[in-house]
Amino acid sequence: MPTTRLSFAIAAVFACSALAQTGKVIYLTHVETPQELQEVTNVVRSIAEIREVTPDQSKMSITVHGTADQNALAQWLCGEMDRAAPQPAGTQQYTVPNSDIPIVQVFFMVQMNTPQFLQEAVNAVRSVADIQRFFPYNRLHAVIARGSSEQAAVAGWLLSELDTPAQQIQTPVMHSRTVTLPYSERSGSVVQTFFLSHIDNPYGMQEIVNLTRSIAEIQRLFPHNQRNVLVMRASPDQVALADWMLTALDKPAFQGTAGALEYKVPLSIDRSNSVAQLVFLANPQQPQSAQELLSQIRTTTSIQRVFYDSARNAVAMRGTGDQLARAEQLVKQRDKP
Repeated sequence: MPTTRLSFAIAAVFACSALAQTGKVIYLTHVETPQELQEVTNVVRSIAEIREVTPDQSKMSITVHGTADQNALAQWLCGEMDRAAPQPAGTQQYTVPNSDIPIVQVFFMVQMNTPQFLQEAVNAVRSVADIQRFFPYNRLHAVIARGSSEQAAVAGWLLSELDTPAQQIQTPVMHSRTVTLPYSERSGSVVQTFFLSHIDNPYGMQEIVNLTRSIAEIQRLFPHNQRNVLVMRASPDQVALADWMLTALDKPAFQGTAGALEYKVPLSIDRSNSVAQLVFLANPQQPQSAQELLSQIRTTTSIQRVFYDSARNAVAMRGTGDQLARAEQLVKQRDKP
């Protein structure tokens, strides 16, 4: 056999060996419930990219059928999830050979110690960091991730921000970093956390998320209610507009002080609706009255981006200067005892 053909044959043998799938049974010592076993199964199947993962509740084990590299990662993952108790805050890392998403990390949380709060963090970070393989493991208050080195770095930074002890946070405060991630040109290159001082209930958080998403046109903006923080990713101009609104609205609840604030919207966001405005009303509005006011503004001025923040008793709008001038007059007419 010619040397070239022999070399190809040897290479093919090694390639087949590397891709050959074998079965492996992994026994779990500290996993006790069907729910915990199912979480381990889901994590191993997705993070290790093994299609055949079979749990066995009677033996508290999982059987994996993967390549040598996949099975090795599955063994490592199970070792991290089969700890006796939650760990202090920290990170464990594993590097997958020959992969475009080579970084696997296990983040152990301390402050986010309930399923609800852990899931809130997972939902926010998964979207903001563009990292799809991102799962909670509730028994150990852990998050397991797999992605590129940049995705892993952003996810780790965000989880560290969200897991900061409350006594170390002097609100309001914003932290940001510039990133290079998939779809950065479309989704923005600034990742930011904004810790709030006075908006501290789920309804108030959702109100401010809705109006900030619309006025600043930020799609990747999520609340974490336990930590009283917003997590966002957008362009620098969008983040600057969001910061202006959040700083103005993060005040004690309605105190009867009326007035209007304006912000020049950069051309990168909108060339026509160039002004954002917050109008604080002197008199609180009932829900029906507030909705009637918003409908009147939309109908009369053709402003589509208009919202009411009930806790701050404020109307948030974005439009042209003329539109906002007419809208402000409508607000003043309605704002009577």
